Amino acid sequence: MTQIFEGLRVLDFTEGMLGAVATMVLSDYGAEVIKVEPPEGDYARGFAPQTKSGDSAAFTLLNRNKKSVALDKETDEGRNSLKQLLSGADIFIEDWEVGEAQSLGLDYDTLRQSNPGLIYCAITPFGEKGVYKDLKGSELVIQGMSDYWL
Repeated sequence: MTQIFEGLRVLDFTEGMLGAVATMVLSDYGAEVIKVEPPEGDYARGFAPQTKSGDSAAFTLLNRNKKSVALDKETDEGRNSLKQLLSGADIFIEDWEVGEAQSLGLDYDTLRQSNPGLIYCAITPFGEKGVYKDLKGSELVIQGMSDYWL
């Protein structure tokens, strides 16, 4: 496979499938992807069926070729560690609640001050603005609404 993204550093602070699929493609094409998980781990680790390691088959497949680190974004220490990782990153992908990144000081406007070239991707079920912005969603809802089934 052509390594067209070799030299790119991507931080993936998402859980479930959507972010994992996006960063899996980047890692398959040579990007260095660092999977950042909360201390309790990505909830996708618990999907069925599970492998011998105890992690779900989906989690194992979608997070191949990635480095891994656990950080608690709710603590000063975790946010500082994340900011340090982000200072050398090219791409940051997160799937937090609308407004959560800003309340933690991890939003694009804040992070670009120390890393102006950072590409910031916030994955939300229905966007950050508009009448649906506060609704909960899941991979299945988004697949159905987009008519693009995985």
